[in-house]
Amino acid sequence: MSDRFSYPQALSPEEFRRLGSQVIEIAARHLETVVELPIRPVPPEEVKQQLLEQPLPREGRSPADMLAFLEQNLMPYARGNGHPGYMGWVISPPAHMAILTDLLGAAIDTNCGGGHPAATWLERCAIRWIKALLGYESPDSHGLLVSGGSMANLNAIAAARYAAARRAGWDIRQQGMCGGPDFVLYASRETHSCITKAVELMGMGQKAIRFMDTDEQYRIDLDALETAIAEDIRDGRVPFCIVGNAGTANTGAVDNLAALADICEKHDIWLHVDGSYGAFGVMDPRCADLFAGMDRADSIALDPHKWLSTPFDCGCVLVRDRHILRDCFSLMSPLIRQVGMDTDDLGAQHEYGLELSRSFRALKVWSVLSHVGVEGFRDTISRQNAMAADLADYVEQSDDLELLAPPVLSVVCFRYVPPALHADEERLNALNKDIVVKLQAEGRVYPSSTELEGRFTIRANIFHYAADRSDVDTLIEDVRRYGGELMQGSTP
Repeated sequence: MSDRFSYPQALSPEEFRRLGSQVIEIAARHLETVVELPIRPVPPEEVKQQLLEQPLPREGRSPADMLAFLEQNLMPYARGNGHPGYMGWVISPPAHMAILTDLLGAAIDTNCGGGHPAATWLERCAIRWIKALLGYESPDSHGLLVSGGSMANLNAIAAARYAAARRAGWDIRQQGMCGGPDFVLYASRETHSCITKAVELMGMGQKAIRFMDTDEQYRIDLDALETAIAEDIRDGRVPFCIVGNAGTANTGAVDNLAALADICEKHDIWLHVDGSYGAFGVMDPRCADLFAGMDRADSIALDPHKWLSTPFDCGCVLVRDRHILRDCFSLMSPLIRQVGMDTDDLGAQHEYGLELSRSFRALKVWSVLSHVGVEGFRDTISRQNAMAADLADYVEQSDDLELLAPPVLSVVCFRYVPPALHADEERLNALNKDIVVKLQAEGRVYPSSTELEGRFTIRANIFHYAADRSDVDTLIEDVRRYGGELMQGSTP
């Protein structure tokens, strides 16, 4: 055996194969039995303490002991998104092929920041595939895989500000914000909080955001937007970005992206589309028209770890003009410049974002798209949206259920409304909150919740590729069961 396998960080090839088989078996058992477990079980106190209070090992621990510890204390208490009845937030189950190939990515341990290893070319392929899925294929477009929607939105908004500053003759990279243009960004009140975080982190503060009201479909109010832009231009402010939603996390609403693109062209404003959840919804023929205008955006944020079921983490930012994104972020110090290595017009991936150290996220994207294919995902997304539409129709036809938002993609927002409480908003809110607590505690199905116009809302996102009508039926059955029990318990 070579000496390089004698160090504690290494395993002999034989031992690696043996332990690898055990790891695969543990993972396979979890994937096979996850439907038999409660969704999102809470670890008992003794397990929490075993995880939390482990002493720092002075000597190495045996692999067998490590694997046994993880199988006993970690695997039974997963978040639960692997269960078909998981309908919370926007969290998908992992695609199995990507779980397996992730091991290969860890084995080669490539820093995908630059240097042009094979992983770089696979990432460029993955980006090209994502652009093709969205119909976002202008000649100078490019993209970057990042940790998730928060980082994708931050990168895009930074590029938007950079472009606006350059047009205004202000060198934002040299001079920063002090004394610079009074930038303003526009977004609907339904926009994800990560947009606010991005603006704060960029030093502009929340005063730089104009939050617009929404219409009855929870889309940005276009008339209010036009009025706000005119006011700000008159007052000497510099509108630099409009954020359009391609599927809000709250309700799945898709803004009128074509109208937003028209407004942006009229005023020379950057159009950024936050499609972290919903952008891949364009693959559903029934919904495709909702996304008209997305191909005109200057940037798009989206998450393969949502609708493409890549294991966490994997987000993506796309830009129409790669030169702007590169000019915004590129900083090639002598330390990282590789002498004698040929480069090309695209340069290194780290030049397009904050991270120099970057994991091999592209392998996950390549794995799921190679294995499932475009038609496989089109079928999955269409089926999930159709089940959501059927659920919404059922809710609308029910005397004891109320639909609280128009169904657009895979999200359905509703509440339980027994006849005795029809006009009592305070008690309806309390009742539905208690219903969600009980649903999540029992774990047969697991919706999340939100608030819409002061109304506590049961929010079901049908997002597991294996979810079927039985899971939807269980949700309705349990909502009614717990609602009825709670009403009986509250009767004097």
